Amino acid sequence: MSEAAQPLVSAIVAAYNYGDFLARTLDSALAQDYPADRLEIVVVDDGSTDHTPDVLAEYAARHPGRIRAFRQDNAGYVAATNRAFSEARGELWALLDADDLWPSGKTAATVDVFARRPEVGAVYGDLTLIDRDDAVLMPSYWESIGLKPMRGADVFPHLLVHSNVATASSITVRAALAGRFHPIPPDVAFVDWWCVMQIAAVASIDYLLEPKVGYRQHGANLTLNASGAGLAREKLKEAMTRRCAIRHGGAGALPAEALVAAWSAVERDGAEAVQAAGTVYLQYPPAWREDAAAAAQAAARSAALAARGALEPALREALVAAAHRPSDPDARRRLQDLQAALASGDAPASHPLAGARTVVVLADADELVADVRLLAAYGAALLDHDDVTLAIHAAGWDAGRVATDLGALAAAAGLPDDGGPDLLALPDPGRHLARAELLAAADAVLGTGPEASGPPRFGAGDVAALAAHARRLAAAITPPGRPGGGPTPR
Repeated sequence: MSEAAQPLVSAIVAAYNYGDFLARTLDSALAQDYPADRLEIVVVDDGSTDHTPDVLAEYAARHPGRIRAFRQDNAGYVAATNRAFSEARGELWALLDADDLWPSGKTAATVDVFARRPEVGAVYGDLTLIDRDDAVLMPSYWESIGLKPMRGADVFPHLLVHSNVATASSITVRAALAGRFHPIPPDVAFVDWWCVMQIAAVASIDYLLEPKVGYRQHGANLTLNASGAGLAREKLKEAMTRRCAIRHGGAGALPAEALVAAWSAVERDGAEAVQAAGTVYLQYPPAWREDAAAAAQAAARSAALAARGALEPALREALVAAAHRPSDPDARRRLQDLQAALASGDAPASHPLAGARTVVVLADADELVADVRLLAAYGAALLDHDDVTLAIHAAGWDAGRVATDLGALAAAAGLPDDGGPDLLALPDPGRHLARAELLAAADAVLGTGPEASGPPRFGAGDVAALAAHARRLAAAITPPGRPGGGPTPR
């Protein structure tokens, strides 16, 4: 690859009170066997109170343009990393902890992987453990713990259900995938794990055996082989990171049995924290929080999906509810009930909405006839590629009237014959379909409707908000990589 074609790489450094190590870290980045004008070093000082600001100012002055320095009030490692990501200009973002060391060939070797494999979204590698004076403690971290590096489709489920394999300063990611992991949520405890996990859900992951990054162990960062209260804290942090991944839809790419395993891993983390601490009275990290309102919304969404037979999406939403509020005593019951229904195949296939897409918008046929603007506005906002079905309840209409009158209504509303919204007519000549049952399984209502409660309602002037609501729900439930515009697999 010619020098002109080399991608710009941004080294991402978040520093807090690492003045004793920062100079050596920056020297290792500056010494990369890679074109100097294609590597920028973005450093965010997170309100350090030691001599970190002095070291950073000196290096930024000596290397203008190459080292871009920023300072903020102390807000934590996640906030500092988010700031560095926001300031980065590169096509590739490479994590570099402020106390670690890059071997000189690290950047070039990593860029080569990305160049050869355009499907790869992240590259990671092995570590050499070093002490505060750079002496080698462990030549290969992977060999010492028996870790077998992973690539391809197996990486994501392993990251979510088991453990992290991609660590710290070995990781480089494509900036084009930043929407998957940035901004990092404040309750993520392990930035490296989070970034690679989110990318692995949509892209391939690869690794390098050589060169190995210098991963420093010293008094301020000793977490390997933790025990007692230290191990309990680490296990709670693991649970926090998994919970966050589930809440943000990271579990959507997994099949049903793996979804349950993902939540079991959260429960396992909690149990191991209790065991390590020797007490059930754990000291939770400040970022550990529960959101009862969000949990209730996800639980209601799960119930609506289950009512129309969409059991795997219902399970995903039940997991989201549990992740928002792990202390909810009903969370385990909901998950167990859905898991049992999936295993037995007891989906309520007879439900009138069983063939609908992931998101269902309910409308009343008489109301659509009375105000043709409703259907016209809906048709302009949502098309066939959206994973949304407009279910039209035709109370008192027989199949013949549905065929003629709804066809004429669609024409009057200007709906195209091809590529228009997905419509599902529900003829109900005897008025036997329970409105409450339909509302319980719907995600929104097009029109006013007589009910005071139930899913949100949208009029002709609100269809843009309706479209945004429906697409947001579909994106949260639909597994990454599965195109919309088709019924969710039952």
